[in-house]
Amino acid sequence: MQLPPVAAATTADLQFVEADDGDEPAGTAPEGNTQYLHHLPHLHKVSAASIDVNTTIQAVLSVAGDGSISITPLDALAQLGDSNFKAATGWSGYSQGRWVDSRSFATTGVLGGLQVWDTRRGPTPVSSSPTQWGHTGCAQLDRQLGPARQLLCLDVHPSRPNLAATGASGGTIALWDLRFQSAPLALTGDSAAAGDVWELKFGPCEPLMSSSVAALPPLLYCTSDGTICQTGAAGHSSQANGWGSGGTGALSSEVLVTESCSINSFDVEPSVGQDIIAATDYECILLFHRHVEL
Repeated sequence: MQLPPVAAATTADLQFVEADDGDEPAGTAPEGNTQYLHHLPHLHKVSAASIDVNTTIQAVLSVAGDGSISITPLDALAQLGDSNFKAATGWSGYSQGRWVDSRSFATTGVLGGLQVWDTRRGPTPVSSSPTQWGHTGCAQLDRQLGPARQLLCLDVHPSRPNLAATGASGGTIALWDLRFQSAPLALTGDSAAAGDVWELKFGPCEPLMSSSVAALPPLLYCTSDGTICQTGAAGHSSQANGWGSGGTGALSSEVLVTESCSINSFDVEPSVGQDIIAATDYECILLFHRHVEL
């Protein structure tokens, strides 16, 4: 499978491109031949807000702000069959979507909250986060600041599928139990990292810990005020809310990198996470190496 998929910048199309091993620009080939593997016109009526590839079942999940959800099997891309899982509602949609396993996925709403879906049970979520937990997982701030606070990014733990993390306005991070048996553990931004969280990922290496602390896996995230941070187990550097009756501990954050502009996206070396590459708002690439305790 030759990926990555990229959402078109100005349309609702999705395109699958072949990695270029030569000197030609991506998306083009000598003599005008295209390198696009597949082009899916008008998969959504508006721009796709998020896409995620499930390599186990070879399918692409895409969500949009108009409420539409599409699931497209990669082996059926050439046929361009109907991949619509949920039709647009027109009034409230989704900002992020991530696979949980081969049959279920999670979404974050434009108006906040998390939903979990089962592909075998049709276009209705099988569970949703309770409204009293707030629309970003930090109920107190959500009540104070209202709908201006939004969920901006989502990740699902690769080996613990009941665990998800979200990033939101104002530097807020939340860890969610996707069974919704306990309230999320929220970390609010401090003065060093109070910008909007553009992307977050679970750390690829989790140190051996006691069972009570191991319930809180490490997270990496980047913000609009130019920081890349990591979270850890209980600390005192940032305000944190309890995990609720279903778990223990709290989160604290540590700033790894500070830049003078927004850090919009990043990726982590997958074995132990020592190398991090990031893209800034100045259209620069940042590469740095960090020490990781094994």
